[in-house]
Amino acid sequence: MFISTPSTLMTRYSLVLVLLISLLMHASAQGHSVSINEKLMPETLLAGDVLTKQPSELHVPFETPIRIISIRLIHSSSEDIDVVSKSGRALTKMLVIVPPLLKNGKYTLEWRGLGSDGHSRSEKREFEVNFDN
Repeated sequence: MFISTPSTLMTRYSLVLVLLISLLMHASAQGHSVSINEKLMPETLLAGDVLTKQPSELHVPFETPIRIISIRLIHSSSEDIDVVSKSGRALTKMLVIVPPLLKNGKYTLEWRGLGSDGHSRSEKREFEVNFDN
């Protein structure tokens, strides 16, 4: 009967870890893409961008902090699309929204807010979705 001690278990785990790292490095050196779990990635949204895959979040950076009051996402068919803001009502330099599943077409993201000095600000960002690429 074989009894495992903490040191033999650590040695086994270390060997398995070295083997996995070696396999990943070998696959990478051969030019193969290795992905354990492909996830949706956030997308920083710039004016005129064309999105070719569904983003997990849309990020819109600001030069100065703004307190977001309202957000609208509009498809070119004039359809208003519900979005969830992760930015909250605090002053922020990054608007972060979670879009629903988007379909191909042109979109306008509009927002209104207040600057740190209390002045009203409103902006919009137009972008396109083309998942056929």
